[in-house]
Amino acid sequence: MYTHKVFIIVFFLVFHFAADGQENLIFKNSDSLNFYHAQSDSAKNIVQDKRIDELVQRHIRYNKNNNSIQGYRIRIYSNLGKKARLESDNARARFYGYFPEIPIYRKYKSPYFKVYVGNFRTMNDALNILKKVKYYFPEAFIVHDKIKFPKLEE
Repeated sequence: MYTHKVFIIVFFLVFHFAADGQENLIFKNSDSLNFYHAQSDSAKNIVQDKRIDELVQRHIRYNKNNNSIQGYRIRIYSNLGKKARLESDNARARFYGYFPEIPIYRKYKSPYFKVYVGNFRTMNDALNILKKVKYYFPEAFIVHDKIKFPKLEE
């Protein structure tokens, strides 16, 4: 999380000083900080500290390793105790019977077994499914969670 804040601050400063009081700067090459000014047909080169490039590379590596984004899921089961594992398996099986196209995730965080469903990017997407899920799982509710990247349509 700290890396994201530093990355955003660095990029803000780079773009702020790159503009140099001018507007409509367009990235010319994504591998370097060369800019092209659309109105005057002049190129702008920014000399940067190598630590900025290292920070950008660290951010890229983090995003490659972290294959998730903030989103929403629906929790259909949460309990503790001796029977909680078996009950969570039953909840998963029941849900799969009703909604085989929606992914199911069981998590154990001592002492609770929890079952989550879906990878919803927006609250509206989660609410649409929650209405259907509540018919079979009345205790279900929406939670913030890291979700897998949605598949892109080609």
